[in-house]
Amino acid sequence: MARWVRRLWVMGGSFGPDAEPEHNFRSDEAAQTVLNAGIPTTVTGLEITQRVSIDSGRLERIRAAGALGAALGGDIEQWWAHWNKTWNVRHDPVAVLTLTRPDLFTFSAPGRIDITLGTGLSAFVADPAGTVRIATDLDTEAVAEEITTRIVAAGG
Repeated sequence: MARWVRRLWVMGGSFGPDAEPEHNFRSDEAAQTVLNAGIPTTVTGLEITQRVSIDSGRLERIRAAGALGAALGGDIEQWWAHWNKTWNVRHDPVAVLTLTRPDLFTFSAPGRIDITLGTGLSAFVADPAGTVRIATDLDTEAVAEEITTRIVAAGG
């Protein structure tokens, strides 16, 4: 199957100096197999996605975007109430933007990812023969604005 896939984009792992177990890699033992399959893959880890915040100002813009905006706004506020916070991270949309707006990100050289089974801890290892790259930086404000603008456009 790997030869049929041109590229994968994945939200998973944590690769910074304070790397922590990440749910997607901890919950899916097949992740290591997929990452070793030789498919060119871009991975966006928690250390990148957690830098992007949807705050109350952006929430008001989202909420004003028709029925979709109202539904998303309600979901976001429910999340905020659960965690007693007035901001949250949209992990998957950040990863999607590495596909649709790669100009907003910086990426590593090729390498591979090693996942410790059972814990979900992940490490990126630079390797010129590798097929995986990770997002290493982003334009935080531009990414948050792109997510908000796309939601508003979809709801309008």
